[in-house]
Amino acid sequence: MSDIWRDISYDNDTAPRAILERLKDLFGHEPYSQLIYCDVRNFLTYSNKRKFHSSNGMINNPGGSRLLNGDCLDVLKTIPENSVDFIFADPPYNIKKKYDNWNDAQDISNYFSWCDQWIAESARVLKPGRTFAIINIPLWIVRHFSFARSILDYQDWIAWEGLSLPVRKIMPAHYGIICFSKGRPIEIANHEKKARWETSQDFMNLKQWYCARASCIKKRNAAKITDRQPIGNLWWDIHRLKHNSKRVDHPCQLPPSLMKRLIHTFTKEGDLILDPFNGAGTTTLTSEMLGRKFIGIELSAKYHAIAEQRHLDLQKGRDPFAKNGTTPKAKNSRVARLQKQKYEVPKKTLQIEVKEIAIKLGRRPDREDIIRLSKYPVRYFDEYFIDWGEVCSAVGDKGMTENLSQPINTRPDDQQMQLSFG
Repeated sequence: MSDIWRDISYDNDTAPRAILERLKDLFGHEPYSQLIYCDVRNFLTYSNKRKFHSSNGMINNPGGSRLLNGDCLDVLKTIPENSVDFIFADPPYNIKKKYDNWNDAQDISNYFSWCDQWIAESARVLKPGRTFAIINIPLWIVRHFSFARSILDYQDWIAWEGLSLPVRKIMPAHYGIICFSKGRPIEIANHEKKARWETSQDFMNLKQWYCARASCIKKRNAAKITDRQPIGNLWWDIHRLKHNSKRVDHPCQLPPSLMKRLIHTFTKEGDLILDPFNGAGTTTLTSEMLGRKFIGIELSAKYHAIAEQRHLDLQKGRDPFAKNGTTPKAKNSRVARLQKQKYEVPKKTLQIEVKEIAIKLGRRPDREDIIRLSKYPVRYFDEYFIDWGEVCSAVGDKGMTENLSQPINTRPDDQQMQLSFG
């Protein structure tokens, strides 16, 4: 099971009974005897927050695009207040990533104190009615929410389903993206929705349980199957960058499709976008491709130079997000890289079979089950996947199928609820 539960429906006007039942299943054991449910849906309201004051310095050419190499706190203080249309922050997560010149293992109180400072400065430069989005792991995003809510107005909370490494019994599968505005958010009259189909996909979620591979999408388009729906705040159809050929020498890179959706949702052409942790340039590159102006701040001279080169490539007509045929030195995780190889059987085919075996067994299969029940040699599963969690990644929900008629339930029928409502 992951921490994204797409098999549960929720009506915001009623009590989340299905969610409460799931929680009882997970935590209904001694010494716990009660589950207390607190309804805070009407707790958040719009109000006047802290007043922001202009800083002493002013950055040159405040309306133009630029990449800046420096400390984000120093640079943010040079930007005039109320001057930026959209801010996206993807800070270091303080989880011991190996950055070029940043300590990603700080004392947690120091980390949050630093975060509060760049959140406050970002809020100051944000225009009234516009959006400030912050992404982080669930453990830290709630702390960012607590501070940001003291100076800005809560707008939305997006859960991006990007499967991570298996940990204990629940697999961490999402990142939180909290969205705040300065005052009530204004509606973006975005006429780009009438543009080409390729662009309009950035406004639409892939419908649940459809395969997101390009080959499957192409087949559905040819068959005129409608596989899109208006986006909500649960994004399951955008995948992390897993192929080394699409990565550059930076340990933490977001997929451009994520930035496309955020930029399309919260901005219009000509808007100014700020990223205080620009890294290798995903935000600013996507902004330039979509006709937005940008400010990208990056502490590392190395990463700043990579972003500059990618922008030059873009201006010469090259796709900065295309496969580059190289293997970056920086690693995104502690898991060893798989060797390049030719797959005799597509990984998708293997994962779908694992899911079918799970349906028959009523549980997640182990390696011995695959040896016994799979029509493919177990060596494919050993050699093609990083770990058993990746082998079984299609089991936890209904993912990776083109047949929507068959419901999936991997919970044994005799599993009993163990808690009662308090």
